[in-house]
Amino acid sequence: MSLGEAAPSMQLKCPSVVPDPPNGCYPRAPEFLLSQQTRSYTRGYAYVSTWNTANREADYQQLLQAHMPPNVAPGRDDDGGLEIKPIPGMIKLIPGVPFVYHLDGNPGKPVTVACLQTQESLSAYPMIASDVQNLTDHLFNLTFGKVKDGVLTQKPIYQLPGLKRNQ
Repeated sequence: MSLGEAAPSMQLKCPSVVPDPPNGCYPRAPEFLLSQQTRSYTRGYAYVSTWNTANREADYQQLLQAHMPPNVAPGRDDDGGLEIKPIPGMIKLIPGVPFVYHLDGNPGKPVTVACLQTQESLSAYPMIASDVQNLTDHLFNLTFGKVKDGVLTQKPIYQLPGLKRNQ
């Protein structure tokens, strides 16, 4: 989405919610509303929700009881292709659009909580897009290794000598 394109839908709510497990709970995203035009973000808008600091302890206790929700791991469709199902209680991030909490409802106290970027969404920032692509490629090679003409030319990080595995 380029800077001149229309903004996404005004309201994001969680998709279907599944009942909590008997000994805990599943995380649930708050409702986010699309902000009006703002100069605080390069795109000119963000999805905004309120987080009340008075609920800090209760939110912390809930996090301690949180379980992994269903559908987190991708599966396979009937043709064997990758299938990613919506995660109950979670909203889907929109590439390039910041998700922001206003602390205690105060727009003067924003906290950016997430912003998903893809190579396409980064194209709106031509000054950094190629640098980010180069760094992403480098990180990929460090993480998974590098193969040239079918030969491993750089070991992935998990195969380096002296690595101590946890779990």
